[in-house]
Amino acid sequence: MTEEDTAPGARRRPADEEGARERRAGGEGGMIPERVRAAASRLPSLGPKLREVASALSLEIASAASLAVIFPLTIRGLGTDAYGEYTTIYVIAGFALTWVYAGGGAAAVQLVMQRRRLTRSVMVVGRRQVTALAIPCGLVGIALTYAVLGGHLWLAAALLFGSDLLVGGITEVNLALVFAHKGMGSIVRIRLIDPVVRAIGVGLLSVTGNITILNLVLLNMGTRLILLGASILAVRHLLDERSDEEGEPTDRGEMARLSALYSTSMSTNSVQNEGEKFLLATFRPTSEVGEYNAAYRVVSAALIPLQAVYAVATRWFLPPDDRVGGHVRKSLLMTIPSLGFGIACAIGIVVGQPIIRWVLGEEFESAAHITLWLAFVPLLHALAEIPPLGLLGLGENRRRMYLGVGAASAAIVVYLVLIPQLGWKGAVIGTYFSELVTIGGGWWMLVRCQRRNDGASSLA
Repeated sequence: MTEEDTAPGARRRPADEEGARERRAGGEGGMIPERVRAAASRLPSLGPKLREVASALSLEIASAASLAVIFPLTIRGLGTDAYGEYTTIYVIAGFALTWVYAGGGAAAVQLVMQRRRLTRSVMVVGRRQVTALAIPCGLVGIALTYAVLGGHLWLAAALLFGSDLLVGGITEVNLALVFAHKGMGSIVRIRLIDPVVRAIGVGLLSVTGNITILNLVLLNMGTRLILLGASILAVRHLLDERSDEEGEPTDRGEMARLSALYSTSMSTNSVQNEGEKFLLATFRPTSEVGEYNAAYRVVSAALIPLQAVYAVATRWFLPPDDRVGGHVRKSLLMTIPSLGFGIACAIGIVVGQPIIRWVLGEEFESAAHITLWLAFVPLLHALAEIPPLGLLGLGENRRRMYLGVGAASAAIVVYLVLIPQLGWKGAVIGTYFSELVTIGGGWWMLVRCQRRNDGASSLA
């Protein structure tokens, strides 16, 4: 630099003028423009994510519309006692399906996306695993149904467990593979079959006056078979597209180990969220189970928009994130809208009581009162879903399992102490307590695991 350049009043060169403009716009060093450019560079990557959410949201909206038809027709057609029995059968089936295929579907996604296993081998091993687990779990489910409800529903229970566990299990493995490779949009059209067929079927049963537990189970079986056929066609098309796929095959041991971790987490979550209904059926009249579940279904419907986000969040968290605190950041980003939405849900449940009472009808008037006690369940449940996603992204499946076991154990203890005496009020208290355990324990685990992961990355 010459004296001429530094002299007072000297004319700046073009490069100097550009630097001065950048400093004036963004402060020393131009930090704000740099951040703006960095943020803008990430905008194109939001497009696929938003499309995934839109696809999931369309499915959730269709499910909500179907539920708006099915739910009032079912509870009024069955009545409180029969609806309580119907709820109990589905709760038992829910426990079983987490072991038969829910964990297997999640394991299939991780094997394909993270471990790069061959799609065909994952499909074959997954189907065999479902078949091996469906029969014993189904027999246990039928025995539990007989023990809790008696023998008059054995046929309905057998048909339900057969269609949900075996047929539904193979379907879910197929759709998990399509989802792993192509995203949510590729399976939405198949999943839309379920709410559409069910809504039409329940409508016809209602018009003809034939809403019974057995007929509803037969409708479920028919729907499951249609979904199975569609999923087979979809996965066959996927395999044709990936005929030259490279990678290593999975084996039964790898699939079983990973499925067991997922299944344990999911089954504990099922116990945490559905265990109170089973214990209500054990210790209280079936009519009380029906009233509580009707209230719970109404409150859970408020979570539909967030469920659309959680449905695709697995694909966001599974890819590696090498940023310091990467998965904690992702979890925090999901927490903020979840918190606001949960509060809005609680307000809506309180303000919307006249509508809720109209939907439930006079026979389920007590259920409308129960919804007020459950008003903050959507908020806590939304927040409780987030830490396990961060742990999934860090590959901490075992700690996810520990978190689920801890929360479910806490819930069961509270349920066993309070439900025999307080009934549905004990169920509500136990639900709140278990969600708080999941939130607190989940964030503690996530932060600790993230710090350890960051430390290992810096050493590497």
